[in-house]
Amino acid sequence: MNSSTYCVAQLNMNLVPDQILDYSRANGVEVLLLQEVPTSGNRLVGFDYSAVRTVLSCKEGSARAAIVVLNQDIEVVALQGLSDRHFAVASLRKRHGQAVVFVSAYFKYSIQTHIFTARLGGILDRIDQDVVIGADVNAHSPQWFSRPGNNTGSARGTHVESLIAEKHLTVHNQPGRLVTYEGHGMGSSNIDVTLTRGGSLVNSVSEWDVLDITDSDHRTIRFKIRIGSGPEGPALGKRRFNTRKANWDRFRWVLAQKVLGDPETMVAGAMSSLVP
Repeated sequence: MNSSTYCVAQLNMNLVPDQILDYSRANGVEVLLLQEVPTSGNRLVGFDYSAVRTVLSCKEGSARAAIVVLNQDIEVVALQGLSDRHFAVASLRKRHGQAVVFVSAYFKYSIQTHIFTARLGGILDRIDQDVVIGADVNAHSPQWFSRPGNNTGSARGTHVESLIAEKHLTVHNQPGRLVTYEGHGMGSSNIDVTLTRGGSLVNSVSEWDVLDITDSDHRTIRFKIRIGSGPEGPALGKRRFNTRKANWDRFRWVLAQKVLGDPETMVAGAMSSLVP
């Protein structure tokens, strides 16, 4: 069986639309992990295209994180039961490959870091799959090669370091790259982190780099990640359901609870049990 490789970019957009999408389309990026996203109501500004699928961290118009999938061959299940204003969570799968959960996380500077690490830890506790995390942690640490000298950032970093150790996460940031943040009058350092959980993902990231390609004060991280193969799930596209009598509130609840396992099986199982 074949493994699946995803081309991923992560970026704190700083509310700047469009540029990252143009770059991604021109350079084969399949998945975007975005923070500080520009929204209007329940939509992601600048991403209104039929070929683009977006998972916002919440639907109340206050989302601060999003996952954008550009490859139509990737199956997407939004895990809204695990998402909130600052965390977007989705299970993705390529054909013949195994499912992997992607998380886009925004640790807002004005909120204490331990609140976000506790929240992310709770999300990870409810997922029994490999996980890929793109996060603006607003914190400094030698683990992701931050520049020394910022005591506040380093204090915040200890909370993130504790989460990494407790949840057995791997940091994939590389030395010798551009810093991920360059704020006007705010200094510069590495505060954006690429993390994974799962033994098979420890050495799975390649071509990790930092690119200066948008007007955001954060730079874009781009990498490829190889996901181990798994058994092919049922072909959802060939199954038909009579949805007119569906209990959608019940369906959403069941789907949110069935975070474990393959996303196709989750959807098919929920539909079969709830739709007459």
